[in-house]
Amino acid sequence: MFRGPAPWRLYASRPAEFIRRDWGTKSGGFANRKPMRMPPGANPRILVSMLSAADDRSVVIQALLRDGGCTSAEDIILASAPARLDISGSLAAHTGGVVAQCTLSLRATAAVAARHDGRFRMFNCASPHESEGHTEYSMQDLIQILQSHDSPQSGAWREGSPPIGFDLAISLLRRIVAPADLGNSRWSNGLSIGIRNGIGLSGSTAAATAVAAALAQCLSEYHRLPASPLDKASMAAAALREIGLFQAHTVDALTAFCAPGGSVLNLLRYRCQPHQLLGQIPLASDLQLLAVEITDGRTDAPEAARRVLLAGAMGLRAIETVYRDLGQQPNTSGYLGNISPGLYNRYFRALLARRIRGRDFVRTYGELPGYAIDPDHLYHMRAAVDHLIGEGEYAENFLQVMEELAPNSAEPLTGPARILTAQRAGRLLLASQHSYRLRLGLSSPGADWIIARLTDAAAGRSAYGARVTEVGDGRLVVVLLPNSTMATDHLLGVISEYGREFGTYPRVYRIDAPGSGGTLLN
Repeated sequence: MFRGPAPWRLYASRPAEFIRRDWGTKSGGFANRKPMRMPPGANPRILVSMLSAADDRSVVIQALLRDGGCTSAEDIILASAPARLDISGSLAAHTGGVVAQCTLSLRATAAVAARHDGRFRMFNCASPHESEGHTEYSMQDLIQILQSHDSPQSGAWREGSPPIGFDLAISLLRRIVAPADLGNSRWSNGLSIGIRNGIGLSGSTAAATAVAAALAQCLSEYHRLPASPLDKASMAAAALREIGLFQAHTVDALTAFCAPGGSVLNLLRYRCQPHQLLGQIPLASDLQLLAVEITDGRTDAPEAARRVLLAGAMGLRAIETVYRDLGQQPNTSGYLGNISPGLYNRYFRALLARRIRGRDFVRTYGELPGYAIDPDHLYHMRAAVDHLIGEGEYAENFLQVMEELAPNSAEPLTGPARILTAQRAGRLLLASQHSYRLRLGLSSPGADWIIARLTDAAAGRSAYGARVTEVGDGRLVVVLLPNSTMATDHLLGVISEYGREFGTYPRVYRIDAPGSGGTLLN
């Protein structure tokens, strides 16, 4: 099924004026504003009702209008953020390494509108005719929540389940607006927030990141906060961490703001010290990237990933201690990613404990600020550092290969040399996957099965490489393969075989230009 971009994307800040929101490079993943005058005497509700019911943005707008607290569509501020996908270097983002990301053709939409009844109301937008859940407070109650810094989940749900993103909205409000400001006329009349999550991807933080980015965009615009994309991405990531998604990184949300529009997918290249976008690499037309969502994953993957990062921080402390014992100042700048693989393998790897119990580490090296070390847990320090240093190197080399294959390359490759180079990119993905599976044990049987089948076929038909992304629970696999009918047929054959083997069929998403609808192949 293919859902194309909606003909209307609405934003309004002045009477009798709609703003069509088009996706383009000037504002990244969020829309530019182009005025378009309404016909004299036109009814905003009628124009809104003419939108496609399948479009997430129109669903949110109609839900806010139907709620009754919003006077008209002209009061609505709308933003839609794409889901991000980690191509390579996922966990290395937390160690100062290089990361490659892009966006999926799946979106979360948020909208903010002024009310006239002095209430704060937030709800999920399920369809044009119903909501999945909502909550409501007076503005005075909201001020108390923001000032208390307690959890907002106080059992105030009026119907259904708590709205997705409610805790995110409260956390973002604490960062964007001071509680005293809520007493002024712009806020005291009330506020409506609607969210439509069209991403899915069970177990993935990609949906939460997109919701956070869209909310940050809407709330900062409503508050007239002159925040840069990096400022809004930082707020979104901090809010995600506050509600328990420890692995949320600023670059994850920044991808939603920086992903360009157009007909060519771009890979975003980051250096995470702490978050620097180094550039974007267009994907060659003879390659395609797919995301395969399988059905079996690991429920313990987030906790296991947290322990890997903690073990990596332990390894960094041990390496820095070696520097000091030798009378030298560590040149890591606090990042494991600043230690080259050659230097690490030659001098430090043999000095790291394979396994160390939490209490033994604290007794030898002291506490680690920002980490809660379990005194009884046995941390696999060496394996974690092996993976984290290697992961950043795999991502850097993968991006260099993709630059060689890019259509704007200074020395374009052709013929057999191009195929060999694409195969090298695939092997780097596979090397990352093998490290993730063998060193950390964080893959899943279904992912291992499908990656093995995808990369085991005749030349020209098989995928170049694949790996489990680290945005969820091991259910999402990114695949690099030739942009050919034979390769796609091979992929669909593997999907069918997976369904017969495991009893359920994976979903396959094309990673298309941002702004397009998701393509479900199976």
